[in-house]
Amino acid sequence: FGLKERAAAGIGAKRVPFSSVPVIDLGPLRQDDPAAKRRTAEAIGRACEEIGFLYIANHGVPQDLIDHTFAESRRFFALPLAEKLKVHIGESKNYRGYFPLKEEKTDVTAMGDLKEGFDLMRELGPDDPDVRAGKPLHGPNQWPDDLPGFRASILGYYAAMEELAKTLLRGMALSLDLDENWFADKTKKPLAYLRLLHYPPQKGTIDEREIGCGAHS
Repeated sequence: FGLKERAAAGIGAKRVPFSSVPVIDLGPLRQDDPAAKRRTAEAIGRACEEIGFLYIANHGVPQDLIDHTFAESRRFFALPLAEKLKVHIGESKNYRGYFPLKEEKTDVTAMGDLKEGFDLMRELGPDDPDVRAGKPLHGPNQWPDDLPGFRASILGYYAAMEELAKTLLRGMALSLDLDENWFADKTKKPLAYLRLLHYPPQKGTIDEREIGCGAHS
């Protein structure tokens, strides 16, 4: 179907007007008040179904951990390019590591994304059964050699994000009229994806085809 045919058939995205992205307090999901949990879950459900985005407040991640993680990210991206390329994502069988400016091209009609990044997933050692079995994407992350403390810091933030994701999943389960722990046994070992990103400043004349991240789906 083309766009007109899809519209005529009632196929496609539903357009819902909204003036702002909602801010949802997650605190009730960590408490024992069923009514408060339900209200929070319903707010999450509405945001996901009607808008597709939401902000979260009272998420439980310490601000000093967030600030430290951003500082560690800046340390990494300040390394010489030659050092960052030592952990290039192409050197990993598990799609983890560094990619330089313009290597990603999310919009094939544009000029390449004006960003560099560092991608990681769950850290898995050689003794992990899924690693031994050769399961795709399962394995170790790549880490720079000359950034003491970087690995431990980023993995600490990764763990905090995983706990936050579990909280969100409890709210999503309740919003679907499921038991709040419905997702727990289905997400015991997720390969959750975390990426550090650096968008350099743009100066002078800016070509609209060269932006931080091109349109994509």
